[in-house]
Amino acid sequence: MDMPINQALIDALTESVNTWGRKLIADGALLGFECWYDPARNEQTELAAGHLLLSYKFTPPPPLERLTFETEITSEYLVSLESNR
Repeated sequence: MDMPINQALIDALTESVNTWGRKLIADGALLGFECWYDPARNEQTELAAGHLLLSYKFTPPPPLERLTFETEITSEYLVSLESNR
């Protein structure tokens, strides 16, 4: 903390958080992630007080609750018996 709030800091912070999010995606912990700075959500009075708001959203993968296999009995593989003669 105690760094001057400027565009370079905002860009560095959002990129750092997005890098972390990309790692979580690569690790399979998340399906998607994004961090951003929204000027409309950062009022001048808050910024003047040294308060910076960064927003982020993410989607975790849902747990597999049910796996269903569909079965088909077929005679098409009997052809392989003829080719082994």
